[in-house]
Amino acid sequence: MEIIARRKDSLLLLFGVITLFGVIATVVSLQGFWDDKFAIGGIIIVVAGVILCARILRTPKEIIRYDGEFLILREGKYKIDQLSKINYRRMHIRGRYYHSGTLTLLLNGKEIVYDFVADVEEVHNRLMALRLKVNAEK
Repeated sequence: MEIIARRKDSLLLLFGVITLFGVIATVVSLQGFWDDKFAIGGIIIVVAGVILCARILRTPKEIIRYDGEFLILREGKYKIDQLSKINYRRMHIRGRYYHSGTLTLLLNGKEIVYDFVADVEEVHNRLMALRLKVNAEK
């Protein structure tokens, strides 16, 4: 069984560290060492960090597997010819693009979106190659 797409786990560590800094900023400012504005900023960072960590953990570790005939996703098993559209968008911050990103699949008219996909461009290319191979065999 081939694993085509995985979750980018290093982002969990990154957002976890950012959340920890938010907690530290909130605690230090509430003890009177810094201005109250830092407490508000720290709380915002903590809330955003927790939401992002939860979204990452909601994404399965192995997003897409291929057993030679079916694509196996959390939503079920699909044949390659049921895949009608594959889009991806790499993450970017301030003009710098990263290898991870968002993958959008259209399977049987149902749009499935996965965030935090590692090497999203390679995943896209692999799925396109599988789709072309299956179409060529028909």
